[in-house]
Amino acid sequence: MLFDDDAARAAFDGYWRASRHPDSLTAELNALNAGERGPPVPWPIIGRALHEMRFAGVDRLTSRTLRAFVRPLLEAPPDPVILSSTDLLSALMTMVQFKTLSHAQQSAWYGANPELENPVR
Repeated sequence: MLFDDDAARAAFDGYWRASRHPDSLTAELNALNAGERGPPVPWPIIGRALHEMRFAGVDRLTSRTLRAFVRPLLEAPPDPVILSSTDLLSALMTMVQFKTLSHAQQSAWYGANPELENPVR
């Protein structure tokens, strides 16, 4: 099982220790991830569901309860991408270069300068 998040790992450990049949719990999570009883669910979503269940006070982990917590996470839109300042600056520079190239292609002197006719070689 791949839980990168500490909260998900802690929630899994809590449910695993409290389970009367920890092997069944592990098998159920692997089946959920593999898509044996529906669409495959990635480990980060399983971990987030386990964490949300623990936070909500669900003491007994059942397959039905787990799927009830997983379903909205699968249907939710993805988290927004947060760009670093370096990524933002790089994107801005690319847009400026593209705009400059586009402007140069449309200008009157573009046809007079053979080096600019095919700037990408």
